[in-house]
Amino acid sequence: MQSIEPIHIFPSPGEHLCGLAFDGTLLWHSDGMQEEIYGIELPTGRVVKTLPCPGVKTGLAYDGKYLWQVVGSPKYLCAIDPATGETAGTLTLQPPTENACGIDMAGGRLWVGVEIDARLQERNVADGTLVREFAARPRIAGLTFAGDCVWYNEAVEGLLVCVNPGDGSVTAEYRIGGMPTGLTWDGQQFWVADFITKTIKAFRP
Repeated sequence: MQSIEPIHIFPSPGEHLCGLAFDGTLLWHSDGMQEEIYGIELPTGRVVKTLPCPGVKTGLAYDGKYLWQVVGSPKYLCAIDPATGETAGTLTLQPPTENACGIDMAGGRLWVGVEIDARLQERNVADGTLVREFAARPRIAGLTFAGDCVWYNEAVEGLLVCVNPGDGSVTAEYRIGGMPTGLTWDGQQFWVADFITKTIKAFRP
């Protein structure tokens, strides 16, 4: 398995690193201790916007209009207007899971990584119902859609894994180290939140 090194790295704004998402301009990063979502300038790492988000848990995604954050217990998704910080709606996962971790929304589909049960799930973006699922590595963490593949972090071994969304087969794996949690793609490189070093890193396999 090939190991790759980060091409950019900067300190995270907080101590409990959760999700990452990219809106075309800003990198958004959620923190479970501060219960905030930060808009971060790239590649400097400068925080230019802070949104309150009570109950932050794990994954964060951007659908082209709203930020979607996993929150609460039992976990559900909360849509947040990045311009105002106001809640625009919620989405309950059916069947529910307390282990929802990484999420992404792409092409009208919702992808969810379930960390303890080690599953990669496609869910209906309208009502959160389960469409299909594949086995994944434990512990699947952050998740993003890039190119024609679903990519996720494995937090224990420090891996970046590429999956064919058609049949769930693994097509590539890279060792990136640390304890990667949040993951997103900006069109050129992956951004990874590393819980161990409290940093956000960019990788280009």
